[in-house]
Amino acid sequence: MKAVIKTAQAGQAIEVAVTHPLDAKVYDVPLTARTTVAAEWTAVRVTQGQNTTKATAQKGDGRSYVQYHVNPNAGVVRLAKAQ
Repeated sequence: MKAVIKTAQAGQAIEVAVTHPLDAKVYDVPLTARTTVAAEWTAVRVTQGQNTTKATAQKGDGRSYVQYHVNPNAGVVRLAKAQ
């Protein structure tokens, strides 16, 4: 409920920043995020810090999106079309 999400286009990628003011010692669980991506992005590379995973884009409500985990206050998540 306290999370702030900022999304920006960064060239051919999407950058997502998630922050919250809560005590990190208590609230240290990753959050699940969903971001709309281009229809041609069938696979997406999700990078936050040194961690990179690959996610499969899904379709719903006439849009393509990717669902992934993000650690708040741990830097920007970069979404890019995977090869």
